[in-house]
Amino acid sequence: MTDDASVEQLARKAMEEFGRIDVWVNDAGVTMYGRFDEIPVELNRRLVETNLLGTFYGSHAAIRRFREGNSGVLINVSSGFGRVAAPLQAAYVATKHGQRGFSEALRQELHDTNIHVCTVLPTAIDTPVYRAAANYTGHQLRPLGHLLEPEKVAKTIVRLAAKPRHEVAVGGAVRGSRFCTRSHPGSMSE
Repeated sequence: MTDDASVEQLARKAMEEFGRIDVWVNDAGVTMYGRFDEIPVELNRRLVETNLLGTFYGSHAAIRRFREGNSGVLINVSSGFGRVAAPLQAAYVATKHGQRGFSEALRQELHDTNIHVCTVLPTAIDTPVYRAAANYTGHQLRPLGHLLEPEKVAKTIVRLAAKPRHEVAVGGAVRGSRFCTRSHPGSMSE
């Protein structure tokens, strides 16, 4: 998703195989933990490329195909952190706010078409993202509270494909970020 030419090639292959694209889901995402000034700039750039530019590239490829038939559903998976801030994840939060604003701008641009833009805002999902995330905090972190089952988010996406809505939150309310450090049970890192 970080290479525009590869995303365009994917869209072309889908068109060749199926003759049209009805639904496109942008869901590539990575995160990392640490104070913004302690994370290498290059890693922040790569995160922005994956989360935000990947959404731009996928949306560009999809909307061009949707315009040919004046229909389609674009679904951008953002995060509850597209609504609130979270310490130790500044670049991630920025990209999620960006995806949300980008989706709203696209909805306005496409208001006179039969092309729908949906944004999904899930809470923390039970995926390997937390174990795979770069961590510059000096502590092993884990999200507090219940992790959302990936199937619940997938079902929401399928429902949006059939019945588009502008924005859908999945899971409980996001009120900011709190993590429990495994090295100090009960203590919080913010």
